[in-house]
Amino acid sequence: MKGIKGQLSSLPITDLMQWIEMNRKSGVLFLKRDESGRCICFKDGSILLASSTENGERFGDYITAEANIPGDKLREIVTGSRDKGNSFMRELTESKAVPIELMKAVVEHVVEAVLMDVLGWNEGSFHFVESLPKFVQDGGVSLNTSHTVFESVRKYDEALRQKNASGS
Repeated sequence: MKGIKGQLSSLPITDLMQWIEMNRKSGVLFLKRDESGRCICFKDGSILLASSTENGERFGDYITAEANIPGDKLREIVTGSRDKGNSFMRELTESKAVPIELMKAVVEHVVEAVLMDVLGWNEGSFHFVESLPKFVQDGGVSLNTSHTVFESVRKYDEALRQKNASGS
C-alpha cells in the first residue's frame, strides 16, 4: 500500500496535514504515541473523520453523547452500513438518527480534540496509508483541512496561555 511513515519530531502534525491537503491525498493518517493511537481520514485533502483509541475519545463516544443515541443503536447502524458497504455517517444522517448539522459539529469537535491532543505530543509516530475504507467515504461531511488545523492550533495556544497564566 502506498503511503509514508515517520516520526512527528521530524515532520510535525501541522506540516503533515498541510502536505496531505496540498497534494489532495485520500487515506488514513494513523498517529501513535506509546499505547495511545489516533486516526484522521482524508478525501482529496479534506478531513472526513477522526477518532482515538482512548475510552471516551472515540468518534462513537462523541456521537453517542452529543446525539443522544444509545450505544446499541449506534452499533446496529454502523454494522448495517458496513454490511451494505455504505458510509456509516451517511447512514446515521439518512436514517434521521443524527441531523447533518449535528454530524458536522461532532466531526469538527472530534477532529479538534484529536489535533489539540497530538499538538501536545513531544514524540510519536505517524503512518499515512493512501487507502480510504469505503465505510467512511461519502459521509456527507468534509472539513477544510487548513481551517481546521488553524483553529486547533489557535485553541491549543489559548489553552496553554490560560494554563501558564494560572500557574498550573
